Amino acid sequence: MMGGHESDRLHYTRTCEMCGAVMQNVAPNKRLCPECVKQNQHQRDQKKALATAPLHREAYARREGPRKVLAANDSIGAVCARAIAAGRTYGQQVEYERRQKELKDRGEIDKK
Repeated sequence: MMGGHESDRLHYTRTCEMCGAVMQNVAPNKRLCPECVKQNQHQRDQKKALATAPLHREAYARREGPRKVLAANDSIGAVCARAIAAGRTYGQQVEYERRQKELKDRGEIDKK
């Protein structure tokens, strides 16, 4: 018969492989009771957490090194004031100053 009613389907009685509990009306491939499934999953999660913990710590560790100290004229307020005076937006001013510094470093414009 195709499809059939639920009463036509086979249900099995199985014993849990871990604790030996009897499980009634379960699928033929059911091996563990719900409690043991949870316990087994918890153990796998713990192993994975222990294995990946050093990677997470390393990824979020503070990197020591020289910190860039902004000059007084590089504060947001100072850059914003220069931008308004030049008729630019803050973003345009930052890009303009970055480009000017790049050109000075390459020697294409005179250093002031």
